[in-house]
Amino acid sequence: MKKSLFLLAIFFSTNVFAHPGHTDTFLSAVMHPLLGWDHLLTMLIVGVMASLLSGKRGLLLPVLFVTFFSMSALIAMQFNLSEAQFLILERLLLIGMIALPVVHFLLRRLQPWVIFIAIALIGGLHGFTHGLEVNVYSNYALLGLILSTAFIHFIGYVSGSYFKNRSQWLLKGLTVGTGLLGFIGLAQTF
Repeated sequence: MKKSLFLLAIFFSTNVFAHPGHTDTFLSAVMHPLLGWDHLLTMLIVGVMASLLSGKRGLLLPVLFVTFFSMSALIAMQFNLSEAQFLILERLLLIGMIALPVVHFLLRRLQPWVIFIAIALIGGLHGFTHGLEVNVYSNYALLGLILSTAFIHFIGYVSGSYFKNRSQWLLKGLTVGTGLLGFIGLAQTF
């Protein structure tokens, strides 16, 4: 039942990417990461990875993601990218969706600083994209993005904690599925 609800939530996301057509309201900013597969899956995996690392190291992953997300969103407000430049940014997000599962599967073998840098870069890319799309200075939009992002990380953390000793295959399936969607999305941009 829980698996079915999760799959329904994914399939009822209105866009594969949540980038087009949003307003700068708090509610729109809260909904923005929930309505795009790239954001939703990336943030869920960060939360799952946080649950698999022990202690402060695990909790540092969502903190790094949200911190770099926020800083990059504010910095991005100063830029106006062309369509070609935005396409490059989209491709980088998709590469992040491919890289994140690799980091997840190598979690126990990688040095912590490698994991931290990967999460910071992916969070920064997402934040930069949001900063270009949503006026993060208006109507508490940045706060909405941060709260939604933190909530998705929390759901990933709780899910990872629950399933890590019960259904490892579900967590691995989420991770592999995210990488595959990233790969398919990247292939479609060429």
